[in-house]
Amino acid sequence: MPRRFTIATAIISLGSSVLVAGDEPAGPGAPMTKDTLRALYSGKTWYWSDGRAYFRSDGKFFAYSGEGHPTTYIEGGWSAYRGGKICFSGNWHSPLGSGFDSTCFSHASDGGTVYQRKSPFRDWYVFKNAKIQKSDEYRKLVRGDFASSSVRVAKKRVGNN
Repeated sequence: MPRRFTIATAIISLGSSVLVAGDEPAGPGAPMTKDTLRALYSGKTWYWSDGRAYFRSDGKFFAYSGEGHPTTYIEGGWSAYRGGKICFSGNWHSPLGSGFDSTCFSHASDGGTVYQRKSPFRDWYVFKNAKIQKSDEYRKLVRGDFASSSVRVAKKRVGNN
């Protein structure tokens, strides 16, 4: 039986549940549409402080965390939902075991500024300013797959957990 585990990184923490629109209070702007979110993430790699995640255009999701130790990786899927939410889920694997988890982020926009928060109920922050700033998290979304090869390396390190 797989063991549930957590990953301590700046951008992800496991244990989130998938929520539907209406489960959370309104954001600082209008919820982003499903199509807008798909265009924002599809075919892009999101650079994290200790790893990367790739949102393949067919809904597949690949990520790794832990450039040193412990290395973890996921092969799963991602989806955009009404109400401005994206979620990625699958089995995270580490040297300690593996377990299924889902992580979601809510998005809202107001006057060209995009806000994001980890769901559920975390604080909103500016993801993308109307006039893009050097510090915008949005700048860490890069077109192309810069994660899958590192996921393959992580699989070799972790083994078949």
